[in-house]
Amino acid sequence: MRLFRSAVLTLFGFGPGIYKYFRLLLYLGQKMLLLLTLYAIVKLCVTFAIIEREFNRHMPAQPKRWTCGEIGDFDRAQAFLRWGHTYLDRDGDGIACEGLKK
Repeated sequence: MRLFRSAVLTLFGFGPGIYKYFRLLLYLGQKMLLLLTLYAIVKLCVTFAIIEREFNRHMPAQPKRWTCGEIGDFDRAQAFLRWGHTYLDRDGDGIACEGLKK
C-alpha cells in the first residue's frame, strides 16, 4: 500500500514528503475543527447563561402580592384582577377591592 501511494504521488509530481505534509494538514485540520467546535459550544453556553440571567433579573421569582391600599384606585384594582391577581376579589363576585369603589 505504501509503495502504491508513493508511486501515485510521484506520478503526479509530488515527492514522497508530500504525503506526510497532507497527513499533517489533516491532523491539524481535525484538531482545529475540534477546537472550533468546543469554542462554539462554550460560546453557546455563555450566551444562554447571559440570556437566562437577564430574563431572571427582569422576572421576579415570586410575583408581588398587592394590597388594595397599595393599589389605591378602583379602576387600577380591576386591571390587576384582569391580569390574574384574583386574591384581590375576596368574595368571588368579579369585583376587586370593593372598598375603593366610589
